[in-house]
This record gives sequence, C-alpha cells and structure tokens, in this order.
Amino acid sequence: SVTDLVYAGTVRTADAAEAEAVERTLTATLEGKRLPVAWSRAATVHEFTVTGIVKQDKAQRLVVAVDGAPVGAAYKRDVLEEVPARTAFTALSARVVDAPERCVEVSFSDPLLAGQDFRGFVTVRPARTLRFAVAGSVLKVYAVAEWGDEAEISIAKGVKNAAGEPLAEAAAFPVAFKAVE
Repeated sequence: SVTDLVYAGTVRTADAAEAEAVERTLTATLEGKRLPVAWSRAATVHEFTVTGIVKQDKAQRLVVAVDGAPVGAAYKRDVLEEVPARTAFTALSARVVDAPERCVEVSFSDPLLAGQDFRGFVTVRPARTLRFAVAGSVLKVYAVAEWGDEAEISIAKGVKNAAGEPLAEAAAFPVAFKAVE
C-alpha cells in the first residue's frame, strides 16, 4: 500500500560466511521497534530487505545497525534514514544494482504514476542518455552507455506519484559503481 515501505540493501563479505552469522550482523529498528529482515544470498553478496515500515502522520527514524563482529569483521556502523510522513511524496534513496542489468534504483515514498515520461525530470551527472522502468515505488534508471565509476542522480519536482501529486522537493543522490568482475 501507499503507507507501507521496504528498505533494501546489501552486505558484502570478503569470504564466504555462515548465513546465520551474516544475519546477526544487521538489525533494523523503527522508532525503537525491531523490524523483520529477509535475506537472499549468492557467495559473498548478501541482500536484505527490511519490512514492516509503515508511514505515520509524522516522519519517523529508521536505524539499520551493522556490526561485523559475528563474521569476524571490525566494522560497525549505524545507517539512519528518515521515513517520511504519510502525506509527503519524496525520493528516499538510490542504490546501484548490478544484476541482471546494471542500473540505479531510486526508491520513492509512494508508488509512481504509470506511463509518465521521466526525461528531463530524472538526470545524471556526468550526463548520460537514460531509459527508465517503474516497479511500484521504485524507478529503475538505466544508462544507454557505461555508467563509469561515480554519478549523481537528480530527481526534479515534476515526478508524480500514482495519485498525480508531484514530489514535495527535488532530490539528488551520489552513487558509486564497482568494477564488473
């Protein structure tokens, strides 16, 4: 629904690691309440999805805490994300996805209006010719040529949600690409 969100991310390990150990490296809480985390993995890449994020009348704080100790890594970090209020249509985040085809996934607080033309409203620096695909509240942005090492993706206020409402404010996200092995 329009009020339910998910938070997706990736944990990469240097070597193969026990699934249970990797799962113990990460916890997610929303305003102090622990949320469920689902996992899928392939070798050293462990993708996770945090569910149970429901927008309320006021903005909330999502904390994704990562502690590498269960897999023997000296890494500790808290990622803080704002969950927008129910009435605000916003661009939430952008992440690089390498497979099945390299793209940048931009997550929005609401499902996107089907059939809208994103050209001119979604741009990237350095400049690239882009193509787009919508999957609910996620916009997949593909570059016709190679992405390079880094980019900044900008989202203008003209992007609309399924109710036809424009973004509350423009947004920009830096993204970094790893070399394809």
